[in-house]
Amino acid sequence: MRRPPGRWRRNTGAGGTTETLTGSGKAWIAGAVTMTLDGNGLSVTGGPITTDRDITAQGTVTGQMDVRAAGISGHAHTHPVTSAPGTTGAPQ
Repeated sequence: MRRPPGRWRRNTGAGGTTETLTGSGKAWIAGAVTMTLDGNGLSVTGGPITTDRDITAQGTVTGQMDVRAAGISGHAHTHPVTSAPGTTGAPQ
């Protein structure tokens, strides 16, 4: 089957999911979740991203609400003073 040039859309039949290919990228929609891959990168909106593997970033990781590392909040953690003259301990 020959597709028209430029853009095509396919309904996969799995819960109303769709897949769209354009000249500049590709998009998938499943319920309220949209994933787009184009020249600007990969964008996922409408749902969480989960993985059971490591994530490595070469740039900055930014959280609009909070970033957690080993269960410690980057936004609300404290560094208790452990000894004079003001040496701080590990974040809590």
